[in-house]
Amino acid sequence: MNANPNDENYYAELADMIPSYVNVGDEIKVIDDTHGQVDLFFLDDNSYGPYASSQQGLNNGGTLKYASIKVEFPENTSNEAGEVAPLNVTLKGNYPNPFNPETTIQYSVKETANVKIDVYNTKGQKVKTLVNEQKVAGDHTALWQGKDDSGNDVASGVYFYRLTSQNNTTAKKMLLIK
Repeated sequence: MNANPNDENYYAELADMIPSYVNVGDEIKVIDDTHGQVDLFFLDDNSYGPYASSQQGLNNGGTLKYASIKVEFPENTSNEAGEVAPLNVTLKGNYPNPFNPETTIQYSVKETANVKIDVYNTKGQKVKTLVNEQKVAGDHTALWQGKDDSGNDVASGVYFYRLTSQNNTTAKKMLLIK
């Protein structure tokens, strides 16, 4: 994500900012069955330095700013009756987070089931399928090396990984910093 209009991860909300610190909200807020929202806080410090004040301790005019990004997951996660089925899997998270160049996603399966883990960018576009197979009960991991399905390196930014199994879906966010 940046304020360069020539970058594929351009966001108009960032056009007047020079963010040096980006704090991403801990959870994806659920809007409806296929949409979520992530909150972002930026320190626009009017410089490319790592501090909101100069070495002399003077405030350089920086301000704290807020933005949110809506995320769309294209598949409906409920069953035919419109009810969300009980979870058969648990998405435990990824480490390290933030990461560069790779991160490990941990999850567990309560009973043998088909499991799919996809990575999405903040525009809701699928970047990579990490897992799409039957898994036996137990703890599992999936490794993402910051590449898309074509093997190309992806840009720095916020990504979401979504685990789907037997009409159950859960998602978390991760931050790739290069």
